[in-house]
Amino acid sequence: MPGFVPGIISGGGSGFAVWSIVNKSNNINISGSNLTFTGVNSTLGCGVATLGKSAGKWYWEILINSKANQAAILGLWSGVLPISTNSTQLGVTGGTVGWNGNGAGGRCVSFSNVPQGTGCTAQTSGQVIGIALDLDNHTCAFRVNNLLNYTVTGLAVTTWYPACGSSNANPGDSGTANFGATPFVYTPPSGFNPGVF
Repeated sequence: MPGFVPGIISGGGSGFAVWSIVNKSNNINISGSNLTFTGVNSTLGCGVATLGKSAGKWYWEILINSKANQAAILGLWSGVLPISTNSTQLGVTGGTVGWNGNGAGGRCVSFSNVPQGTGCTAQTSGQVIGIALDLDNHTCAFRVNNLLNYTVTGLAVTTWYPACGSSNANPGDSGTANFGATPFVYTPPSGFNPGVF
């Protein structure tokens, strides 16, 4: 997959994304230089990165710090901002994608409440999830410890943001993102040019 760019950068190429401390449900805590998200209440919710993209090919990684059930805690958001409710849920709310692994309902992902795929690797603590968002071809590939897990197709032509979520069953679920400011754990797709902005 040539042409992938490290991280989600602004239009002027002036910096890397972090998790937004504004565009999130209030049951998600942001910490660790705004790169770590943690669910804090037994309610649903979402948060997004500070930067999104509507074209091009982009790659980032998320380390799952803790994961107790299979509700989606990472994915994509293209909905209305700001996020102002705890009823939003990745993969269920319209305009969102949530990666579940082989969890809730046996699906790999949910895309606007439509389950896709079966038999994928389940989310567990310690996994590094590589996300390759190809907005030129309207796809997003989720990789687990460098192995392709599932590719979502048919993404709308709009601005997509990296997203994090909280589970209504396990409020301590947590992950830490790397949007390219530091070296990735795994080699991104071919064509990756680190540090070129």
